[in-house]
Amino acid sequence: MNYQCLIKYPKVVAKQALIVFHLLFAIDGVAYASDFQFWQSASLRVLETDYVNFYTSGHFRFTDDISDFSLFRLGQQAIAKPLPWLDVALAYRYAEVKDDNGTWLNQHRVEFQLNPHTKLGERYTLSLRNRLELRWHENSANREERTRQRLRLHVLTPELGLLRAMYFSNELFYDFDRGIVSENRLVPFGLNFRPTKQIGLRAFFMLRSIHEAGDWTHIPIIGTGLSFAL
Repeated sequence: MNYQCLIKYPKVVAKQALIVFHLLFAIDGVAYASDFQFWQSASLRVLETDYVNFYTSGHFRFTDDISDFSLFRLGQQAIAKPLPWLDVALAYRYAEVKDDNGTWLNQHRVEFQLNPHTKLGERYTLSLRNRLELRWHENSANREERTRQRLRLHVLTPELGLLRAMYFSNELFYDFDRGIVSENRLVPFGLNFRPTKQIGLRAFFMLRSIHEAGDWTHIPIIGTGLSFAL
């Protein structure tokens, strides 16, 4: 298995898709930011048991039409399964984020999650991720708190090559400090692939909507995620 190709190929596809999405948004007349982003993540399952799994992960973002590396994040997460229909998760993540002046600032984040899920027949799974985030920024003395609710429909597909499933989701962010819905992330289309038993690959298109100063800004994003299991 050529792992280097798995890492490089999604970014090549994203750059090609940049032209297509600019044309689509221009034709539709949708107001969006003069930006196109590429997000890539990777996770490693380091321990699996009947009741709890442990993961280590990384996340990277390229903004400014995929020309500027502007964020990286590393994290550790534990996911418990107290009930067949419920997952409970706890995570810590450390990030470095580049501001508008090109200065890198750090961020610490603690997450608590309650995630119910249910089967809808043999092929469909509906899940609701409920996350509370506590965040500390280098340039801020105050702790920030926000919630995130993500509704996702996961659909198993007939085995077509490496393709195993597709999914659709929408996630709402509520900012307690500002008292508003501050962000929405719509994924109208996502694909899950399984190159090997130990490696998973997902690819998706996201429309990220950010609420600032009374206005919404919409940012198109191509994303990929690699998952590995020991």
